[in-house]
Amino acid sequence: ASAKEGHAKSGYAFLHSCVLGNHALAMPAEQYDFLCNQVAVYLDPFLDGEVPRDQYQARCAGSFMARLAAAWKLRHADESLPGSISPELALTQYTRHLVCKCNMQLGFGLHFPGLGRQPISPKDQETHAGKLSAAVIDAVRRDFAPDQRRL
Repeated sequence: ASAKEGHAKSGYAFLHSCVLGNHALAMPAEQYDFLCNQVAVYLDPFLDGEVPRDQYQARCAGSFMARLAAAWKLRHADESLPGSISPELALTQYTRHLVCKCNMQLGFGLHFPGLGRQPISPKDQETHAGKLSAAVIDAVRRDFAPDQRRL
């Protein structure tokens, strides 16, 4: 159990570092830009409330890695998805985007001129963290196959 706990802690530490912007994903710039763009193109309509609830299932059918491969093929007809865009790194960017955007949208109070956006109360932070954790787990289960759910 200790080896599994150590791996979980190191995965959490890696993701935490990525969310804070302290750790870059190891891949060429063109592939990193492609991955970031595809994550945003897929997730942002859901996060911004642009997808009606009755369309959720149809809009998210299939795995995220299959979506990436199809999008890459559209740009590079003769090439398959590069190995540097691994499921681990795709999952990392996917999770980072979810956490950062949800924190940006929901982790602060209203904007006050001269003061900016103020932090929400500790109770609201706890509620937000619980809802965000559950939403990330659901999204990862929906969009990544079990063998792709590791950092």
